[in-house]
Amino acid sequence: MKVFLTGERQIGKSTAIDRFLQETGLHPGGFRTRFHWEGDRRCLYLCPAAAPQDRTLVARGDSSGMHTIPGAFDSAGPGALVQRGEITLLDELGFLEAEARHFRAAVLSCLEAEDPVLGVLRQGFPGWTGEVARHRAVETLTVTKENRDAVPLLLRQRFERLPPLSAVVMASGHARRFGGDKLRALVEGVPMLQRLFQVLPRPLFRTVAVVARDPVLLDLAAAWGLTPVPNDDQTNDTAITIRLGLSAISPDSAGCMFFVGDQPWLTQATIVDLCRRFYAHPERICLPVCQGRRGNPVLFPQSLFAELKKLPPHGQGRVVIRNHPRSVLERETEARELHDVDHVSDLKISWKS
Repeated sequence: MKVFLTGERQIGKSTAIDRFLQETGLHPGGFRTRFHWEGDRRCLYLCPAAAPQDRTLVARGDSSGMHTIPGAFDSAGPGALVQRGEITLLDELGFLEAEARHFRAAVLSCLEAEDPVLGVLRQGFPGWTGEVARHRAVETLTVTKENRDAVPLLLRQRFERLPPLSAVVMASGHARRFGGDKLRALVEGVPMLQRLFQVLPRPLFRTVAVVARDPVLLDLAAAWGLTPVPNDDQTNDTAITIRLGLSAISPDSAGCMFFVGDQPWLTQATIVDLCRRFYAHPERICLPVCQGRRGNPVLFPQSLFAELKKLPPHGQGRVVIRNHPRSVLERETEARELHDVDHVSDLKISWKS
């Protein structure tokens, strides 16, 4: 497994790697690069991951930009890469190493080896780094402000080969108390259902099925790369929505997280933490709670899928939860995240995102 993160400067790529290493306890080899100011000059050091105190100055900055110190990458890089650990770090690769022939060869050798590699590539893959990004063994992940909370767990999924999860978004309700078209209503300028799509850590889930009656919502789901599942039931039967959703997800899913579309202040951090807790306890029902009040989303293990599919007419997931009280694992959450919109007046509540 060779994974490289990319994205804007200061977006949190190295921070995501640090958290991943902390969560897994892996001892890395390879190198990290670190910037330091020396007087009015910005300097770049290459530090072996196994011995970060043995740093080597590899580039200096001035008013015209950063400049490689001749031979520095070639003298320090290959030696750091020889010090293999449980995972090899290449943090980060960019244009400064373009003329470092021995360093570049050592990096490409790492990609051919069987050892797992985790690195960072300068955004846009300048110069020689494009060769790394296009390598047959390499997967690149773009870190953004919207997905960075999920990146450490995404890395765990890949390197620990964790079983896949799926998700079902239940968007079939009639919204009679709201007056109709609730999930199209704008919340801070964004359609309510789209707010959920924006915080969904999509790569964490093998399948995200969106079950809806409204063709507009189904088209919206498709536009976001999700799986639209038409629901022609006119009786507002939640049990039917659950069955349709479960029938649309990947059959090898270890768990399925059920979302409702009318919690516009749900955060990605809560979603990711529920998934993290589930991986630690894969037979538990993981859900958020605030001051004793439980809410959505709820992550059910595969062992309960059959029971969910057999819910009686208008049965809900809470029936299964009540049947397995000792399986529930709660995660304390802020009240705003569990607040669902039932009436137009609920949109007037001023929650800060």
